[in-house]
Amino acid sequence: MRPLIIASVLLQSVNCFGFPWEDVQLTEDDVTGKPDLAFGDASAPTHQYSNASCRTFPGDASWPSPERWSKFNDELEQEHGPRLLGKSTGAGSLSIWTRHLQGFEYYPTYTIGNYTGQAAHVGAGLQSFELGRAASQANVTIIAPGGSTVGAFGGFFQGGGHSAYTSFYGLGADQIIAINIVTADGRYITVDQNCNEDLYFAMRGGGPVTSVITKAHPLTPISTSSLAFSTSPLNYTGPFPAFTPTTNDPTFLNTSMPHSVFWAGIKAYFRFSLKIADAGGIGYNFIRHASLQLNGSTTDTLLFTTSLQMVNMSADQAFAFAAPLIAELNALGISIANPTPYTTSGRNLNPRPGDAVGGSRLATRLFPRKNFESEDLLEKTTGVIKRRIP
Repeated sequence: MRPLIIASVLLQSVNCFGFPWEDVQLTEDDVTGKPDLAFGDASAPTHQYSNASCRTFPGDASWPSPERWSKFNDELEQEHGPRLLGKSTGAGSLSIWTRHLQGFEYYPTYTIGNYTGQAAHVGAGLQSFELGRAASQANVTIIAPGGSTVGAFGGFFQGGGHSAYTSFYGLGADQIIAINIVTADGRYITVDQNCNEDLYFAMRGGGPVTSVITKAHPLTPISTSSLAFSTSPLNYTGPFPAFTPTTNDPTFLNTSMPHSVFWAGIKAYFRFSLKIADAGGIGYNFIRHASLQLNGSTTDTLLFTTSLQMVNMSADQAFAFAAPLIAELNALGISIANPTPYTTSGRNLNPRPGDAVGGSRLATRLFPRKNFESEDLLEKTTGVIKRRIP
C-alpha cells in the first residue's frame, strides 16, 4: 500500500483542457538573442546558490540600459497595461507578461464534482473588456474585474476577485472550476477539485496561470444609482455623479452640514449596507477630503460618495430599495434626492480599454458583519475611520 500512498501526493501532470498554444514548448532557438528569456546555463544545471544577490535595482550594473527599456516598452501594446493603482507593483516582485495567452471557449454545460452548469475556458491574457465582449457574444455574465484593462484571470481572482456581483454570485475565486498552471519547477499541470486538489485551493490565492475554466451565469442585469453629500457645497467631478434637488447640474453638490451630521449620515449608510449586501448588491463608497474654490479662497470639505449597484433589480426596484436610506439621510439634515438608477444588462460591462492612471494607492480592510449590526461596535468602527480621515 505504501507506493499507492506516495503516488497519491505526487503532482498529476494530466491536462484536462487547453488551448493550442498551451502545448507549445520553447526551444533554445526560440530564446536565443532574448536576454530577458535566456537566463541561466542549461548545459550545466546546478542547485548551488552563490552569494550574489538575486535582485537587481536601478543603478546596479546589471540593470537594463535606457535603450533596453525603450525597446521593451516599444514592444508592449500600450493600451494593454496594468491598472496603475498600486495593485500591480511591489519592490522586488516578479511580473509575468501573459498578454498573448489569448483564448475563449463557451461551454453550454460543464460538469465537474458537484458543479453542473454553464462555463467558459478563458486564457490568462484576456483583459476584462475583452472577456466582456466574449461573454456578450455567448449571452452570459462572467465575473470579471471592474477595471477594463485588468487581466480577467490573473491577480484579480487570486486576490479574491471583488466585483459588483460579489454579494450575488460570490468572489472571483469562487467561480474557478479548473486552472492550467506552470509550477515553480517548470511543470505544466491542471488543478481542480479532483486533480491536484491542494494546489487548486492554493492557486486561488496566487500563482502563474495560463488559462482557467470559470463559471458562466445567465445574463444578470445591474441597476446603479449614485449619491453623494459633503460638509460644504462643492463643484464635484469625481467618479460618481451627485444629484441634488436644487440644481440640474450633476457636477455641483449643494449640501452643507456640520461634521457631526456628516458622520451621522455615514453611520446611517453603514447600517443600510447590510441590507444592500443581503439583497445581492454592492455599495462601493469613499470618504475623503475635497477642496472648494470660492471667491479666491480654498475651503476644505469632507466628501462622501457611493454607487449602489443592485444586481437583478430593475431601475424602479432599485429606486424603491434606496428610498428608506434617502429618507433617513433627509431626516438627519442631509438634503439629497433619491437619484434615478440606470440599468445595464450584464452584457459587456467593460466595452473598451481606457482606465485612467490613479493618483493613489488602495488598501484593503475587512470589517466583520457584527461591526455594523451592533450600535456599540458601529460607533467604535466609525470612530476609527473618522480618526483616519481627520
